[in-house]
Amino acid sequence: MSRPPRSRAARSPAGAAPSLPGALDYLPLDYAGLLALEEDLAVPLLGRQPSQAGQGPAGADVARTLMELAALTGHVLSVYQRQFAREAFISTAAAPSSLLRHAERLGYQPDPGVAASGHVVFTTKPGVAGTVPAGLPLASTPLGEAAAQTYETLDDLAADHALNDLVPAGAAEPVTMPAGQTALTVAGTGLGLRPGDLAVLAAPAWTALVIASVGPGPDGQTTVIEADRALPALAPASAPISLLARPALVARPFGVTADPVLFPPKAIASATGTKPATAIRTKPATRMARAVRPPGGGPVLMSPPASEAYWFTVSRPDGGTYLPADIYLSEALPQVITGQVVVRRAGASMTALSVTAQATVSVTLNREVRETFPTQVVTVTPKDGGGFVTSATPSTGTQTAGGHVSGTVTAIQVKDSAGQPVNRTQSPFPAEWLGDWQVATTLAPSRPSAAPVTQPLILPGQLAALTPGRALVFTTSARDAAQVVTVRRAEIDAGADVTRVWWDDLTPLPAPGWTWRRGDLHILGNVARISHGRTIEEPLGSSDGVTPFQSFPLKENPVTMLPSASGSAPELKVRVNDVAWDAVTDFAGSGPDDRHYRVRPGPDGATVILFGDGQQGAVPPAGRRNITAVYRVGLGLAGDAAAGRITRIKRSHPLLDRAVNLTAVTGGADPARPEQIRSLATRWIRTFDRAVSASDLADLSLSIPGIARASARFDPVRGLSLTLATPTGELPPALAPIRAFLDDRRDTSVPLRFVAPAPRDVQLSVLVTTDPAYLVEAVKASVRATLHGDSETAPGMFTFAARDLGQPAFRSEVYARLEALPGVIGVQVTRFGSRDADGLADQIPADPDEWLRLQPNDLTLDTAAAGRDG
Repeated sequence: MSRPPRSRAARSPAGAAPSLPGALDYLPLDYAGLLALEEDLAVPLLGRQPSQAGQGPAGADVARTLMELAALTGHVLSVYQRQFAREAFISTAAAPSSLLRHAERLGYQPDPGVAASGHVVFTTKPGVAGTVPAGLPLASTPLGEAAAQTYETLDDLAADHALNDLVPAGAAEPVTMPAGQTALTVAGTGLGLRPGDLAVLAAPAWTALVIASVGPGPDGQTTVIEADRALPALAPASAPISLLARPALVARPFGVTADPVLFPPKAIASATGTKPATAIRTKPATRMARAVRPPGGGPVLMSPPASEAYWFTVSRPDGGTYLPADIYLSEALPQVITGQVVVRRAGASMTALSVTAQATVSVTLNREVRETFPTQVVTVTPKDGGGFVTSATPSTGTQTAGGHVSGTVTAIQVKDSAGQPVNRTQSPFPAEWLGDWQVATTLAPSRPSAAPVTQPLILPGQLAALTPGRALVFTTSARDAAQVVTVRRAEIDAGADVTRVWWDDLTPLPAPGWTWRRGDLHILGNVARISHGRTIEEPLGSSDGVTPFQSFPLKENPVTMLPSASGSAPELKVRVNDVAWDAVTDFAGSGPDDRHYRVRPGPDGATVILFGDGQQGAVPPAGRRNITAVYRVGLGLAGDAAAGRITRIKRSHPLLDRAVNLTAVTGGADPARPEQIRSLATRWIRTFDRAVSASDLADLSLSIPGIARASARFDPVRGLSLTLATPTGELPPALAPIRAFLDDRRDTSVPLRFVAPAPRDVQLSVLVTTDPAYLVEAVKASVRATLHGDSETAPGMFTFAARDLGQPAFRSEVYARLEALPGVIGVQVTRFGSRDADGLADQIPADPDEWLRLQPNDLTLDTAAAGRDG
């Protein structure tokens, strides 16, 4: 059945004759309801008894069968009527074919979607130059569940090895450091330096220091070191200045392990190669001797302070003996350190010295102590008549004690930075001697210039390939930020051997307020436009030469759509007998001989090629399989790729070494969904393809494929500000075709600037009372998903997909959404605000270029179970 039953007033199924006791309105009734109504009407109309009217299907009653057939027919008509009535209005139509038909009646072409596009940087092989043709296939690397996607270059690229990596003139400036600075920039990266490492700086005077911090240099080729102390004035640009770090040698002086009671450190430090005169000291009498008071009384004599003799006995390989300049280490070193710098560390004091000589010697540290002590000489004299007389006479006793420490050790001789020898007795004892450095580098003679980049950009060399319109990528040494620009003008100065370049921004700066610095700017010149999709060459079929409006569906879909001045254009070329035909939006202006075709979207997403009827648009000439198409397949958000994802060259090329996208490939948009068709088909009527007011400009922008959000403001001074956003919430990557599309439909005397959408963060604290029958963690996950989840089917209420630009948020929205969740019994919002309305607000406003965002860290979620504490 192609149309619903015609409505006739006298026999309308929605009403009945006045004599009928009831009215027949089958539209809201199902099959059972219609059958029951007919049975009730059969009692007065057919004279049937009520008992007979209720007979079941088993009853052999012809009237009952007729009633069932009538009810079934009415039910079918009811369902069809409802279906047709729904599809007859754009607000309720659900079938894709109905929505397309409504859109065509309103003169609206549904958004076919748009392919993601961007730029890729090629690195050519050394010493080569040539042309990389358009259509070179590239591929992204798979990431998680995201499969690899195919991309192709859109234009021929004149590649040249000289353009692989350019730095501006004046990128480096000589380094001069006034006294007192602590930061050093050394050449090289990956040196293995760590905070706490000891280092020596060869400045006008050797300076020992401790590394406080280590970080990469801004140019990616140097290392920045922060010292723990102020440094002398440096000028590495005039002469190389060495930096030594991480000593492998840690030696102690000879005698440091001796008994400090027998060999005091001060005595070892002052010992020489000559035995000094031994001082005598007095000790109390012992054993047989007794202490005696001196004549005349007074205290008992006690020992004076000890005064020992310490000296070195040395045997050198050359037959020599002790040398005052020798400094004896505690062991024989396996390595030669003559000519190296060592650091003498004594407590917090560090001194850098240069080793001038080294020898292995046998050394003995001698100790001798002579002591005197008071004693008595006892005399026994016989007495006359028998017996003995004993007498004691005071006297002095003497004893000598000694010892030594010996070993085979390394003796070194050193001098200070002024060239003066430093003897052993001039060095503190004990101390550590550090040397045999594992890291050796030099201070960078120049450093990256911090001057901002201004126009014109001066590049070394005569770069004839930098023609107007060529894309360049500005990036840093670390490749952590990038921007695409186009050459507006280039001048070669042969006398100065430089090229001056003026440019226009093609993509936004890496961040608001970003400034390119001359010392950290790298210009990559082998840049090509790319877009998502792969090329297919396909024979469409044959023409008989007479049939009007011949149509041929493409086998693969969706066809790649790219932004253009008309909104979007398919990447499609149709040829008949190897002759290219032109695509038109309709055949209204086509003549009988015009080689025109139309591209019509099918309700199932297919693409159909339609030719004319011989009056408006030519009929393709007869031929067998003479109609062919070359087109690209790839569309939508699946083609968006973050920076660094596209690195594979699918078809090798003799010029190219590698490829990478330093800027994100964005702008992909899926074809319009049914709800979008309903909204935009009527919105287009507001403008009729012309923009007069600011709101017209926003409405018109939404008809451009790939634009998901748009808002406009007019300022008498600055003109029109148009905020545009892709489905992912970013400014579209290709603004030139958007500007061309709008300029054809607006007053171009009014300045127009594009503004990126800005999120306004929301702070939310909520206490949820949960049903004890539900898992608390499951309820929490449901609440978070409702507020800031990123599901495509049901995005959170504070995500870009769920909010329009400038759309405010109300606290009542939060209550309504959360209280409807399973497992939630009660909700209490304790904080609801933003940067301009903190606290507990009823409403959070948003500017026309803003959308409200709730990040996970800005949500405080507490729960309490009903009937007990949570």
